[in-house]
Amino acid sequence: MKQTIALFVLTLTLFACNIENKHDPNVLATEACSCFNDRTSGSIDSRLDTCFAKRVNDEFNDIHKVYYKEEPVEIAMQKYMLDVSLSMIRTCDKFANEVDSMYTNFFPQISKDSIKTELLSIGDSLENANLTDSGKISLLDRRINLLMRARQFDKATADIEALEKDYHKYAENRFARAYIYRAEGNYDEAIKILNESIEKDKKEDFKLFMELLLRNKNGR
Repeated sequence: MKQTIALFVLTLTLFACNIENKHDPNVLATEACSCFNDRTSGSIDSRLDTCFAKRVNDEFNDIHKVYYKEEPVEIAMQKYMLDVSLSMIRTCDKFANEVDSMYTNFFPQISKDSIKTELLSIGDSLENANLTDSGKISLLDRRINLLMRARQFDKATADIEALEKDYHKYAENRFARAYIYRAEGNYDEAIKILNESIEKDKKEDFKLFMELLLRNKNGR
């Protein structure tokens, strides 16, 4: 009886190890990278769906037995997918370059001249004595977005500081601050701010951007 139980336990252990090896995030990242490199058309989302998201969805019952098994399925899947994506950024140049391009284009660049009229309108509206706080916040947010896209970072920073000082809007602006530092090549400050957002604002997905910054900082 004891031998039978021991054999049963050993079998279960070996089975769990096989699942763990098969679904190790680094292993899946390597396989997904190869798949991703072979595909030259379609959006990054559609290629990722083909190369690893669909597989994770189909096999997640087994994955969940080993990875984040104490978490609800939805949270566990998000964490596992993030692990795979982080591994791909570290090791898969094509994937990392495309995510970096998406990050750069988060604020698609436009010309300074194209926003002159709207900036004047926003400035006039902000002078309205009857403007509510929520109205002012909305206008400043809009102006920050325009200034970020026009790459007028000094002016965008001034509005960000105004929102932080007058309305304590910190979480909403950390990404923009990190983006500015990154554009200026100040990776240490950008990484510091993204780390604050991850810790204080629970923006776990920002780990992807932080990994990109670490990659760029180290010249990879």
